[in-house]
Amino acid sequence: MFQVVRKLKLLKKELRHLHSKNFQNILTEANEDRERLKQVQGKLQTNPNNIEYQQLESQAYQKFRTSSYLAELFLQQRSKATWIRLGIDNTKYFYSVIKHMKLQHATTQLKNRSGVWENNPAEIAKLIVWSTMRTS
Repeated sequence: MFQVVRKLKLLKKELRHLHSKNFQNILTEANEDRERLKQVQGKLQTNPNNIEYQQLESQAYQKFRTSSYLAELFLQQRSKATWIRLGIDNTKYFYSVIKHMKLQHATTQLKNRSGVWENNPAEIAKLIVWSTMRTS
């Protein structure tokens, strides 16, 4: 067990180093790539037949796609972490969100045979039972 813990600590150091080397400034990199792409596209608009500008635009676009995808993944992970933290720290909030999601899928009103909307849960249950008996 001691060896496993030691190896995990060593792995943690390497993962932190990898993170700081490759993913520390992912959001700013995506924004910079967007700005570079805008600049190259502006130059391409002024001279659309220039092959060098076309190649630069293609390269800038590919780099922007990659960096924006990585930034999107980063933001999704951060959002999930926030959701988990809020769910653990604030169970009242968590259960209110779950209740809201259930209500979106609940039947709160139903039209009866006369075309009148029923809001009473007992009447809705009777209508559902009646319609299932009728189709069986």
